[in-house]
Amino acid sequence: MLFCSRCGAAVTDMANFCSQCSNPLAPTNAGVTAPSAPPQNITNQAALEGSAAAAILDGCIALIVLVLLLIEWLSGAGFVQAAVSSGAVGVGMWVYFIPSRIAFKRSKKQKTPIAVLNLLLGWTILGWVGALVWATSSE
Repeated sequence: MLFCSRCGAAVTDMANFCSQCSNPLAPTNAGVTAPSAPPQNITNQAALEGSAAAAILDGCIALIVLVLLLIEWLSGAGFVQAAVSSGAVGVGMWVYFIPSRIAFKRSKKQKTPIAVLNLLLGWTILGWVGALVWATSSE
């Protein structure tokens, strides 16, 4: 479907003039082609997927903290002591996976290798800093 370049009215392929505003249309291009519908916003979709991956990572950390809390509490430690120690583990894990969370949130193309580097070599500090730099660098 073609549209008039002046008023935007729909015109037939063979029309020489717009039926609404009488604008002369070029013979080789009787009108202006309709703009295609904007594609699904890919960056928003990627951001949603990245947020979901970061939420899954946070959920896994929370699950590990709950399991540790339950194990410690059932093994005879007081509830407060179990909560403090498993909470400290949870905070440590959250800090440890900051590079992965940043890569997921920013929808980096290389988010999986960043997460693997963070998981396997983050304990070396150099690996953690490398993953952090990689996650925060531009593509």
